[in-house]
Order: sequence, then C-alpha cells, then structure tokens
Amino acid sequence: MPYTYQNKFDTKGEARINGAQAEEQFKDALGIFFYAGVRKSTFQEELQHVDYHCKMQFKVDVKSIKDASTIWVEIKNVQGNKGWLYGSATHFAFEREKYFVMVRKEDLIELVKKLTTKERVQDPKDALYKLYSRTKYGRKDLLTKILPSDLRSIPHVSISKL
Repeated sequence: MPYTYQNKFDTKGEARINGAQAEEQFKDALGIFFYAGVRKSTFQEELQHVDYHCKMQFKVDVKSIKDASTIWVEIKNVQGNKGWLYGSATHFAFEREKYFVMVRKEDLIELVKKLTTKERVQDPKDALYKLYSRTKYGRKDLLTKILPSDLRSIPHVSISKL
C-alpha cells in the first residue's frame, strides 16, 4: 500500500489503514459505476484533503415518472427497433418524487432479463415482469414493467432533487 498521511494521534495506524481501504474501495466503485478515470492525489494534495482526481464521462437517459408504483422498460421501440434499454446511454436516471435513481445500463439489462418472463400479455395492467406490446394499435414495441424497489438490487446512486 502506498504511503498515506497518518495523524500523530493515530498511534497504531488503524485510522490510516481504514481510510486507505475506504478510499481504494471508493475509487474502484467510482471507476466501475461512472466509467471514471481516477487518479490518486499526491501526498501534498492529501494534506489539503484531496484524495482523488476524477474524470467522468457518461451518457444519461432520464426517465420521468409515469406511474409511481412501476417503471416501464422499453425493449423495442414503436418501429420495432432497439428500445431505450439498448440505446446509446451508459446510465439511466429514473425520476422519483424527491430524487432520481441512477443505474448503469448493463446492470439494468441484466436485471430486466432476470425478472422478466417470456409470457406475453394483452393488458398493460398485467405487464409486471411480463412482455407487453401495442401491436393492435399498429405499434411494434415491446415493453415490460418492473418495480422501483427492484432498482435497489443493482448498483445505484440516489440524487436528490433541488
């Protein structure tokens, strides 16, 4: 482990070790979740309370609340092409009443695959974890619904509304 600052009152180095472990876990999580370039600060920067320099670039598709009890997921769009689940975004931010829940696309795809059966339903009220299409209206879409609480089972970040 590279040298990190140790306070003179941390005589056994426990706080330094715990802090260094937490910083490393944070760096790893940030790098994976946000595809961030993360660089450890210098010793001089640590003395100024800077642990990492982060460069983050990601693309977010924001989904507004349509029904507070469920989240519609578009597998195919109305033309029958890739739905927003398979679009260019790297992350999705789902609006809730007081915050947004942000998840990575790959995690959401795996969650939807795990939860959704192959059963097709005709009524949108029955679309929870099942496939629904509006072909009777001339649309070629394919949708399913999941619960907002399902998002808590995958890596996520909550962002408060201002």
